[in-house]
Amino acid sequence: MKQVKKLCCIVSLLLTTLPLAAQGSHWGSVNPHDYQYDMTLYATITIDGVAQTDLNGADIAAFVGDELRGVGRVESKDGKSWIYMRVYSNSPSGETVTFRAYNGVNEQHVETTVAFQSMGQKGMPGTPFTLDVLNPYTLTIIIDGNVETSKTLYMGDAISLGTHKRRGYTFTWTTPTPATMPAADLTIEGRFTINQYKVTFTADGKVVTQAVQDYGTAIVVPADPEKPGHTFAGWTPAVPATLPDHDVSFEAQFQPILVSQITFTDEAPQLSDDGTVQLQVNITPSDALNQSVSFTSSDPATATVSPTGLVTFIGYGTVTITVTATDGSGISHQVTITRPLPFEAEDVNHDGSVDTQDVLAIYEFMQSYGGTSPIGIEDVNHDGSVDTQDVLSIYEYMQNH
Repeated sequence: MKQVKKLCCIVSLLLTTLPLAAQGSHWGSVNPHDYQYDMTLYATITIDGVAQTDLNGADIAAFVGDELRGVGRVESKDGKSWIYMRVYSNSPSGETVTFRAYNGVNEQHVETTVAFQSMGQKGMPGTPFTLDVLNPYTLTIIIDGNVETSKTLYMGDAISLGTHKRRGYTFTWTTPTPATMPAADLTIEGRFTINQYKVTFTADGKVVTQAVQDYGTAIVVPADPEKPGHTFAGWTPAVPATLPDHDVSFEAQFQPILVSQITFTDEAPQLSDDGTVQLQVNITPSDALNQSVSFTSSDPATATVSPTGLVTFIGYGTVTITVTATDGSGISHQVTITRPLPFEAEDVNHDGSVDTQDVLAIYEFMQSYGGTSPIGIEDVNHDGSVDTQDVLSIYEYMQNH
């Protein structure tokens, strides 16, 4: 009997001096002599929230930070199983113990933590506490057929999809997008679809062309629109080479065609017997927008001109008629018109001939007014007085004609 007790003491001594590890543990072993304190744990596990009735193969280890502090082993009795673990520390309390699991392929995340307490115990073989083990799963995000993200998550982790924006495109997810990670690998796919926008060209408020086309494609500019009396001056705003990321409209701009030249149909107009003449004008170019003109006379006391170009002489003499475009171009043109006296200056008595009767008319005038006043048609030579010089002018005329 004494020998049996002695043998048990030797075995116990060996167990406390050898590093402790579950057989074939992925985690290695812990040397109890490196630590002053320990506590005992009895645990069972759930995997992804599902209670595990068969713990065979469970490989659980305890850590403080990244330092291994204990390795579990599976024990069974009376049809029940649990994981037994001694956890070691050099502090009697205050450390947080975390756990890690290994399923033979991947390391597993364990949600549960325990506060270390020297000589403490958590759980019992019949009522073990639960370690919540989570398998790693891969979340893959694919955008337009290309892998954007591939990372490891655990069941229940929040899924962050990020923000996906691209100018001129609309982004949509093409597969379901759960808020949290399921207990399985998950692939989420999305794609960008190019947007379409409206391109409108108008002239004077009327649509010239209108099209719906893809963002970034070339804008097709229509042929220059036409407007009577105007020239096309481009589009506003300026047309870009490609379609931006919004609807666009362009309005045609026109400039009025101005008068470049004015001429008279008859550049040497002839007066009618009543001293009038109707002027006709030609406008260049013929498609000028505003072809209205105004007329002015250089001597309205001699001849007037109506807004329509009718020249009316009041007396005798010469006037210059100016026609001016009213479109702001500043273009004008002139013509000179003369209405001569109806008789020769030497025909003093206006009988249609220059003869001695005209001389007698001068002498009669001189006798009546003393050759001074009034000065009228008898002043043949226009020197300001009626005298013998006027008689000489008549004789000269008679000799020459």
